[in-house]
Amino acid sequence: MTSYNVMNGLPTSENADLLRGIVRGEWGYEGFITTDWGNGKNQIREINASNNVHTPYASEEPHVEIESDQPVTVVIYWDGGSQSKTITAGK
Repeated sequence: MTSYNVMNGLPTSENADLLRGIVRGEWGYEGFITTDWGNGKNQIREINASNNVHTPYASEEPHVEIESDQPVTVVIYWDGGSQSKTITAGK
């Protein structure tokens, strides 16, 4: 699970150099990476950084664009959590 912390100017959940370059590249980690619950960061950058799941957070409007070379699941809650949508894409 990525954290709320910032590393080299980017939240760890959005840091492709960290997640793709170090965790998946140098360390060879092939497992599951998820964002921290409700962190409210940029979901597009998080997915592109190599997170497999973007956990829910409150959003005014459900809008997701996904470009990923990894399988990814995004769960979005909006309208105070009364509506939700799960989107799965990738390999």
